Amino acid sequence: MDNKTWDMGLLSLPRFLASVIVVLFHCRTRSDFLGDAPRIVSAGPQMVTFFFVLSGFSLMLAYYGKEGFSPKTYWTNRLVRILPIYLIGIGLALVVNPFVDKEFTFMGLVLHLTFTHALVPPYPLSINGPAWFMSVLVVFYLLFPPLLSAIRKVRPRAGLLFAAVFTVWLLTQITLALLLNSGFYQGFPSASHDLLYYFPLAHLGSFLMGVAAAYGVLTDPRWRLSSNTALGIFLLSVTAVAFVIENQAAVRSLVHRGLPFGSSFYAPFFLPMIFSCSMIRGRAGKFLSMRLWALLGEISFAVYMLQIPVRGITSLALESLPLSYDLRMLIYLLILIALGYLLVLGVERPFRTFIRKKQSEGFLKKQHP
Repeated sequence: MDNKTWDMGLLSLPRFLASVIVVLFHCRTRSDFLGDAPRIVSAGPQMVTFFFVLSGFSLMLAYYGKEGFSPKTYWTNRLVRILPIYLIGIGLALVVNPFVDKEFTFMGLVLHLTFTHALVPPYPLSINGPAWFMSVLVVFYLLFPPLLSAIRKVRPRAGLLFAAVFTVWLLTQITLALLLNSGFYQGFPSASHDLLYYFPLAHLGSFLMGVAAAYGVLTDPRWRLSSNTALGIFLLSVTAVAFVIENQAAVRSLVHRGLPFGSSFYAPFFLPMIFSCSMIRGRAGKFLSMRLWALLGEISFAVYMLQIPVRGITSLALESLPLSYDLRMLIYLLILIALGYLLVLGVERPFRTFIRKKQSEGFLKKQHP
């Protein structure tokens, strides 16, 4: 396959914007600006679905065409990317939580450190709330190697694989909707809410959609788009997402049921956005590949993972100043982005370089014992 067919770097800006939207979601209740802005600006739970689809898409693109599969290399690459920032987020949360009246539980800490807190109500949000996402993603990381092996062995038609994956997503959504509209669901906070919105099975369809779409791009030329077609699909997808998010109440009234909008409902909307964005070329592609966006995309994980403790620190530091909530929010967002940059520059990149050096040294020792 031509390596120029797709470029994950083009998704750097959307990835950063999605992380900022999640941050703004946690500020929405007191902000006049967010109250008047379009709902997509603070549609945090919906944007988490974007990350699940993106993860499946990027993993499949990265590993399907590689000869062999090294579990050690795979897990090293995963942990190098997530572990430093993840642990810093937990550490900051442990420091800040007592000052914002969030109760500490030893079980919550153990589950966070083992990436299992999203599996055990009532602990998904117990230490560092947004970290539930990583608990779910680690489950998908565990599923990916056998899934990759099975796809390589069977080599299904891309359309058939996607149809199967879409069926999984649809059945999941039907199950979630039925539970949401039954006596089982007790609202937030509750164990039922944790199971419907944070449990890995609720989001599996999103991850699998990303995997199936990447498989199509890699194995079937008909899945590859021209630049103009890709740009058109991308813009239509963004418009569709914004429109449905803005009109969720109308959609709910239309079907006379509550729908799990925050639990992977938007996967079919985000998939064409991600799929097409990776194949945009020309002027739009040059814009999306700017170095600034690449840097912002790189710090998006830190922005997402550190948002709650940094908000707590910022609130405590600014509480005596006569500032509006929206101005405090802006200061908080700038501090969060700056901290994300410093941690990527001073922690994540050096750690990644160190691990890669060790991997290289190990390879050379095997070659020349």
